[in-house]
Amino acid sequence: MTAPRNLLWLVPLLLLVAYPLWRQPARLFLNPMTGAVDTGRPEEVAVAGRSAEMEGVFISQSRAGREEWHIRAAHLAMTDNENDLRLREVEVVLFGRPGEEKEPRLTTITSQAGRYEGPARLLTLSGGILLQTDNGYTMRSENLAHDGNRDTITASQGVEVTATGIEASGRALHYNIDTGAFRLQDRVVFQTR
Repeated sequence: MTAPRNLLWLVPLLLLVAYPLWRQPARLFLNPMTGAVDTGRPEEVAVAGRSAEMEGVFISQSRAGREEWHIRAAHLAMTDNENDLRLREVEVVLFGRPGEEKEPRLTTITSQAGRYEGPARLLTLSGGILLQTDNGYTMRSENLAHDGNRDTITASQGVEVTATGIEASGRALHYNIDTGAFRLQDRVVFQTR
């Protein structure tokens, strides 16, 4: 009964039972750049297969001779897809098209985390967002997205807007960078001081 031939079936059984213990090390060994490790931090789970990391980053983009934006980040992680950048402690300066005053409109945004998708020209920011415009408006939200193709900013998880003499809040925001016009939507509350 204990012949080596009868004990041979125990090897696959032991491998099957111990699978949870050796699965992650085997995955990282066989494919080191794409093995995801859950660190408990959502912004890091998505970039566990990162191929490059940088500290103290400054990125700028121009199109047709016009500056579009600058991004400063304390930390940048690039995944295997070089067009997908993950950022932490982000400061963004957006340049709108020049208006009647011949100077571009400036919009400054700070947030805890961000993601830039190059081909789609989409910048998504999250965590403690503070948006300040050059015409005196301050907007706060937890999530927002900048569409570089349309030069617009949208937020859909609650927004507070303050300026001299006013306070407003709503669930959604649509902001045009070129014109400086914004629209609050859904359960809007407006107060004057």
